[in-house]
Amino acid sequence: LRLERSRARGMAEGALHEAALAQLAAGDARDAAATATRLVALNPYDENFHELLIRCHVEAGDREAARACGAACVDLMRRELGRDPSPAVVAAAEPEPERAAPAPGRASAQAQLEVGTRAAESGAIEAGIATLRGAVQAAADGGHDDLLARALFALGYALVHSLKGRDEEGAMLLRRAALVAQSCGDAETSASAFRELAYVEVIAGRYERALSLLGRVRTAAEGNSCELAAMDSISGMALADTGRSADAAQHLDRAIAEAEEAGELRWLAYALSLRGRLEAERGELAQAHATLSRSLQITVDDGWLQFVPWPEALLAEVEIALGEREVAGDRLEHAYALGLHFHDPCWEGLSERGLALLEPDPAVAIDRLDHARRRSLESADGYRWVGAHALDALCAKAIEEGDERAEAWVAELHELAGRTGMREFAASAYRHEAALGRPGALEAAHTLAHTDALKAAS
Repeated sequence: LRLERSRARGMAEGALHEAALAQLAAGDARDAAATATRLVALNPYDENFHELLIRCHVEAGDREAARACGAACVDLMRRELGRDPSPAVVAAAEPEPERAAPAPGRASAQAQLEVGTRAAESGAIEAGIATLRGAVQAAADGGHDDLLARALFALGYALVHSLKGRDEEGAMLLRRAALVAQSCGDAETSASAFRELAYVEVIAGRYERALSLLGRVRTAAEGNSCELAAMDSISGMALADTGRSADAAQHLDRAIAEAEEAGELRWLAYALSLRGRLEAERGELAQAHATLSRSLQITVDDGWLQFVPWPEALLAEVEIALGEREVAGDRLEHAYALGLHFHDPCWEGLSERGLALLEPDPAVAIDRLDHARRRSLESADGYRWVGAHALDALCAKAIEEGDERAEAWVAELHELAGRTGMREFAASAYRHEAALGRPGALEAAHTLAHTDALKAAS
């Protein structure tokens, strides 16, 4: 009951978040603000919800209300959590910097779309995003809805994947891309936009919404191996995060085959990394090492430097389990350095968790695990699974060392796992409670594992 109550709250958050984005995309900014207000009331500690509310007020033309919401968020975070929200929250209330008007015409919009997309993919993030904003404006000014849908998608994609702290703006643009694409009969762009919205939901731990979004648009991707590889990768990610490993494996195996058929190396590397993570969780260490090594090699060969820390850190964790600690340490130091360079809280958190496992000093290890957990969970668009992964290790280490903070960390893991539906971490939280001496906790862990096994079998 405790878990299901948390999960129900998480599902309510997901439904309200999706509704607010849909209202905003349809131009109903005042209704969207009312929905986002309910969302913030339901979970006032999620920065993304505050940012969404601020953006709703801005779209409604009420910048004063937007600034007031931003100030209230800052006050709450400082008072209750002892930190400032991410800069994106306050910046959402301010107007975009003035930019030169783009050259008119369809050719100009098309050229800016191509140049901006290529720049963002190659690492020139700010320049690429500025150019894509110009493409959106040029397409909108010229009434070229087909180009507008693609430009909105490209800009939303770049914000989600390239600039940390900009997922809410990216999600808003992706929703608009889907709406415009549907209006002009572009089913492919609409499906891609919903796929990326699903990715945002997975990162935020709103897994049921992600799977619902993907289920809605899968038929539009039939015959497109690249798009199917992307959808199956994200579906597999959501299913793996929530402990449905058999279903996850099916989706990821399909994604690997589809990406190979399409010659799409990045989605291939992505699907392989998730498949390797799943194999590691199952204890299939030799196979996980091979799968993750292949993912890492493809990523390096393709020059996808921003993604390198993910398969590299996962591979290092497998090497730790295999006793190859020196090799693992070198990989983790490299992955951590790249994470710092790209200001990526997910890569920093994952690699620092691995480094903490190699740390001989227990106090230092606990500090590093706590930092990894905070980087992943306190960032506005940190990957919640990485945060739970670090928090789980932190709970175990704190209990082992008799740290008085262990009980609070276990409670945090319980709440996070329950709200998101990460059932394996929920079972782990019960096991930690059993180690702390809570009566009935071990039986609860066994019951949860048994219930999940029955669900999987059915």
